[in-house]
Amino acid sequence: DSDNTFTISKPESTTNLEYGWNLLSPPLNENHNLGDIFFPYIAYDCADGCTEIETINSGKGFYVRSYGQSTDFTFNGEVLSEFSLPLQQGWNLIGNPLVTPIDINLLIITYNNTEYSWPAAALNGIISPTPIIYDNDRGSHVGTNSIPTAAGFWVESHKENVEILFDPTNPISEPESSSYWSLSLFAKENNTGANFETAIGSEIVIGIHEDAIDGFLNGEDQETFPLGSLDNIIDSYTELSIDNDGLSIYRDIRDYKAPIITWDISVNSVEQKTSNGIKLTWELSGDD
Repeated sequence: DSDNTFTISKPESTTNLEYGWNLLSPPLNENHNLGDIFFPYIAYDCADGCTEIETINSGKGFYVRSYGQSTDFTFNGEVLSEFSLPLQQGWNLIGNPLVTPIDINLLIITYNNTEYSWPAAALNGIISPTPIIYDNDRGSHVGTNSIPTAAGFWVESHKENVEILFDPTNPISEPESSSYWSLSLFAKENNTGANFETAIGSEIVIGIHEDAIDGFLNGEDQETFPLGSLDNIIDSYTELSIDNDGLSIYRDIRDYKAPIITWDISVNSVEQKTSNGIKLTWELSGDD
């Protein structure tokens, strides 16, 4: 018997390309020719502005927009058992290099020759706590705790010379019980019809926690992902943010002992496609 995790897979991975925008990453090790895989669609590297690309390697994220019906696409290459890559200070566009989804608690963050779990790295101010993926069904960038196969994602590093290791054999520690709830609030232009895929939405997260404070706290709170950095390819979007002491916040968790808690939330609409206003939806999780 063994407690070790191992993966058996063919040297190919097929995933559905959804209509509209997709944020993807190769799940197999190879110098992939994106023109062959996604023709006639164009792929974009948006790590520093958005530019067209023809090839990409494991661990890198990219955007591609499908104008037709959903279709399958296939990557071919070497199946990886683990993979590491560097993070630079600021927002990094990277991707899941494995053929299986991976929980962020399996990822190992290394800084100054010290290894941290993802939550510990966030608590120590090395990275932000929540990676950001693109949810095609919502037409919005959202936070996640699990990176799907072939998914690209954004992670914010607060330090230089940080390394992230994807290791599915790393054990996950059991979370401690908590008097905590969070509410994810989504905003998107209402009734866009045929413009649903081009009018991009956004998300913020508010909540309470016994270890939180009303100011910004590493490991709990997170600054807003800048949708404006994608304006080379996405020119219409609705951006939610929380103002906390002058900071533009995506995730704002407050002290649960306060008798009254108020969040100052703003909405910025850029190049609206219609005059139908903004639609807000929400999801509640935790001890409600």
